[in-house]
Amino acid sequence: MFDQVAQDNPELVRAYRPARPVWVDLAQAHREEVRSEKPPSAQVRNRGLTVSGTVQGELHAWVRSARGGWLGLVSYAVPWFGFGSIPVRQLVPGAAITERRRGETEPPF
Repeated sequence: MFDQVAQDNPELVRAYRPARPVWVDLAQAHREEVRSEKPPSAQVRNRGLTVSGTVQGELHAWVRSARGGWLGLVSYAVPWFGFGSIPVRQLVPGAAITERRRGETEPPF
């Protein structure tokens, strides 16, 4: 999808094949999480998706926003207590992405 655009417009897209290993800071990636007006129930707090911490991911491309910043197209899994995890592929702010060395299983920070 991004390959042709990347070749023709390197200032807009930088695609990677194969994808590059990265760390994804879930709190940064989901900063705009919608919050309800009232506190969630204990079940929601204890069993909802965990959108904090750092997880392993794969960076497929950098895409430039109209404001000039870079967003990373990243695949990763969001932990879901009691249910495993949910795999996602989405654009996240560059601040949420850190390079990961191949074979690295724990964040170095």
